[in-house]
Amino acid sequence: MRDRNPRHPIQCPKKVVEDIMKIRDTGEVNMMDRRSVMFIADELGLFDLVCWMEENPKDYARGISRGFNVVD
Repeated sequence: MRDRNPRHPIQCPKKVVEDIMKIRDTGEVNMMDRRSVMFIADELGLFDLVCWMEENPKDYARGISRGFNVVD
């Protein structure tokens, strides 16, 4: 599917955004390194994030560069 809004933030569940911020705040990993982020998320028990990243790898990469917009 072609991305129709190349500059807009990625729509993402609130829990996933919160978990991304938890990992970012550790300062342990470059957030562009998806595999390392997933590894740390697994170690911290952030399984919602791990599942979302596995299902949405392109959205994760786009969100890191454009930002995330929380949806419920």
